[in-house]
Amino acid sequence: MSSGYILILLFCVLTMIGTAWISKKIHGSWFFPGAFFPLLWSLYISVSFLSAPEFRPQILGAIMIALFSIVVTVGANIISVTGVTTKERDPPKIKIDLIFYSGLILSFISTMGIGLVVSMGFSWYQLEQSLLNLYVLPNLFASERYNEVLAIPTYVKMVMFLTYPAALICGFVYPFLNGFKKWLSYVPILITIIYGTLFAVRSGILLSIILTFSGMTCAKIYLRNDLKQWFQKVMTAGTASGLLLFSIYILLQWLRGGPEGYFIIDELIQGAKAGILGSFSAFTIWFSSYDFTHHYSMGINTFAAPMEILGLTERASGFYTEFIPIGPSVTNIYTAFRGIVTDFGIVGSFIFFGIFGLGSAIAFKSISNGNIFASVPLSIFYSFTLFSPLISIFTFNSIIIAFIMFFGVLLLSKTQSI
Repeated sequence: MSSGYILILLFCVLTMIGTAWISKKIHGSWFFPGAFFPLLWSLYISVSFLSAPEFRPQILGAIMIALFSIVVTVGANIISVTGVTTKERDPPKIKIDLIFYSGLILSFISTMGIGLVVSMGFSWYQLEQSLLNLYVLPNLFASERYNEVLAIPTYVKMVMFLTYPAALICGFVYPFLNGFKKWLSYVPILITIIYGTLFAVRSGILLSIILTFSGMTCAKIYLRNDLKQWFQKVMTAGTASGLLLFSIYILLQWLRGGPEGYFIIDELIQGAKAGILGSFSAFTIWFSSYDFTHHYSMGINTFAAPMEILGLTERASGFYTEFIPIGPSVTNIYTAFRGIVTDFGIVGSFIFFGIFGLGSAIAFKSISNGNIFASVPLSIFYSFTLFSPLISIFTFNSIIIAFIMFFGVLLLSKTQSI
């Protein structure tokens, strides 16, 4: 690699970090949308390039990501910083127990789905009920999913997907709790890990972790807790979670191969690197041959889930159907940026990210001033940002339903007086 190539990539990363730092100094927190978005992407690009330089990201695409991040910050900093108080909040006028038990009940219902999935698998594939055959199920489910013939009954899907609103609700109520109840907030994550193991899929586990974090952070901002201390905890936990997710990815990739699959660690690690860290390079390579004359999709990719409900599009299994070579590997994960650029073009993408930053900053200011319902749009911002290295969260109907249910629980929990 030439020194000029590395310097340009370094300049993009440092520009995003500098932009995030300025926004943090103005608004006092790394969790402010104008600081959080560029910081997340500067970290992801850095880890991706340092861990997998063989993926060779293209310069033009890297510059575009840096520009999109800056536009989010510019949009977020349009709002005034005045009127936001840091005084510790009085006891919240919401029914904490109602929120807590709502998340717990959803978790319990979703737990019952594990038994339904196992029973369904044994029945479908005519297997005897044993631990060995339980180990076989992930391979059988994965094979049918890849061949697009896996048809999970609707009632089983509904029970499974309740883990997502449970994760968001349990995450939000976490800062309000004490003692053993705090630990129960992590139950939805454990449930999705079990589901992820049974189906040999990773995205659900990551989504559950992201939703839990988003709920926790929104509550911390609402309560005006020490966000500096929370940021330090998040960075520490994020590093540990990254290593854990990498290990889980390798394990689930191996389970997809079934009992006869060989545990070839080098191949599994390379596959994990491509799946977790390859999207940055994949987008830049895709963008380097982007057709500026194509017809815009106007949201069909970014908002695939609601568009499918409206009958405007059909989603393929996975993220995108076409794979792209990145160094010695291939991937079909292109980040959320590909969908946005395809939908709205370059200029339209800048407008999209500007509005995205502005709306998220308004939600941040609103929740800081005591509007608990602003937790919904702000949690959408954190969830979208954290999942953006893979794809838009709005490609999942279950995630949209999770935010709707979260709003409903907050509405029920709001009281006029205590």
